[in-house]
Amino acid sequence: MWFGTRDGLNKYDGYEITVYKNEFNDPSSISSNTINDIVGDKDGNLWIATWKGLNKFNRQKEQFVRYINNNERTGTIRSNLINCLSIDEEDNIWIGYEDNCFDRFNIKTKS
Repeated sequence: MWFGTRDGLNKYDGYEITVYKNEFNDPSSISSNTINDIVGDKDGNLWIATWKGLNKFNRQKEQFVRYINNNERTGTIRSNLINCLSIDEEDNIWIGYEDNCFDRFNIKTKS
């Protein structure tokens, strides 16, 4: 079972809890300890909405990839403050922000 808290991403395997937290100088860690939503894709990856961007967690490799807003580049997410996520049947992630705007993130093209 996976739980998002204000203190990181938590995995309960039936015996113990593992907590994944942001490590300031480690860009391969989760981008924020405040988790707002978690969804899973068809490949078994977790997509995590945080206060500091979108994160993909490869469960087999136990690695994070961050998707962060960059106003100087097109194709990045609108904002790093993400409230909710949903995945559609075409494996697009719909990202909801606190200003009631949405982005569609294409998993295949990563944009």
